[in-house]
Amino acid sequence: MAAMRCTDWTWPEDVAGALRVLPAGHAFETPDVLFRKVTDEERAEWQARFAGVRA
Repeated sequence: MAAMRCTDWTWPEDVAGALRVLPAGHAFETPDVLFRKVTDEERAEWQARFAGVRA
């Protein structure tokens, strides 16, 4: 909600109607990345490390 510069954080009953309220060209900010990218090397290491046989 902060990315859309909105002060009302309640969940709308009518989502489509709430989206129509935004004016054309309404600006928003791209939020920060929450998780870093997992590298191919990490993926391969984790696959080998956590691989196992299911019981």
